[in-house]
Amino acid sequence: MDFEEGALIEPASVALYALMRGEFTPEQFEKILRKEISITGSWMSYSAPFPGKAWNLSTRFLAEKRIRADILISHRFNICQIRKAFEVMADSSVFSEKVMILF
Repeated sequence: MDFEEGALIEPASVALYALMRGEFTPEQFEKILRKEISITGSWMSYSAPFPGKAWNLSTRFLAEKRIRADILISHRFNICQIRKAFEVMADSSVFSEKVMILF
């Protein structure tokens, strides 16, 4: 991860969705602390054989309605309302768990 000068406005938030390859260097770690960067990570969750037990169970439970996906989505917007969708996501005074944009 590279935090070049001017790449982020402090304080900043970064969301990482990937597999970790290696570690942060001391220099990168110092920049994270000094620039007050918040990092949220989400690990890839698949296993052998691809896609793995968790994905197969999740899709089966969704299909069987054993997981209620409807209550996980707080807002739904048509594509013509995309500006409003992003405004809701950016507004910290509005609770938005998952915002769905419908095409």
